[in-house]
Amino acid sequence: KVYLVGPFSCGKSTLLNNWLGVNLLPKGIAPETAVATELHFSEEERTVLYPFSKDEDFGEPTTLPGVGIEQMKKVTEMANRGELARVCLYINNPKLKEHSDVCLVDLPGLSSACKAHELAINQFVMEKSLGIFCVPMPAGTVQQDALEFLQDMERYRASFNLLLTKADETTQSDQTGIVKQVSETIKNRLGIPDNEFHVGIVSKNDVS
Repeated sequence: KVYLVGPFSCGKSTLLNNWLGVNLLPKGIAPETAVATELHFSEEERTVLYPFSKDEDFGEPTTLPGVGIEQMKKVTEMANRGELARVCLYINNPKLKEHSDVCLVDLPGLSSACKAHELAINQFVMEKSLGIFCVPMPAGTVQQDALEFLQDMERYRASFNLLLTKADETTQSDQTGIVKQVSETIKNRLGIPDNEFHVGIVSKNDVS
């Protein structure tokens, strides 16, 4: 599993939508992803909903045939009511088929304060999975809640790559300075050696 983590509205869902070539995951200026959403390849498309159980773990799943607007509408309604612990989307998509051994996980924003995020992060830590930490480039810096999260994850030896998103909203001349500032802030705060630090830049026009 590869987890996409970051502040809300940092472009995680938009990145995944553009990479997949479908407008599937909810996105907007408010916290939209209120539940961890896993993307799997499958020739038989379906949406699997995992509610919270009494001990706030995963309850018995419900399967909806297909993956699309109607299914995602139900997902959004239930997630915003705090009823869902996890959602798995099984999609017949060429990009997912090409990387069928990988499961991408779109997490709720760090400051969204939903319990589904905490459950997903606990799963991430226990599985020792890979994380892609998304920071919106137009901000030009790293938010405090993002730094605190990364410092907390450092205790668990969690592995993250840094991805600066929304590069299309900044000028080419600004990008070099932003990359340097954001990278140095995280490396210095967490004490990460240069050879262990990997950073990428992405825009909605180029997700390759």
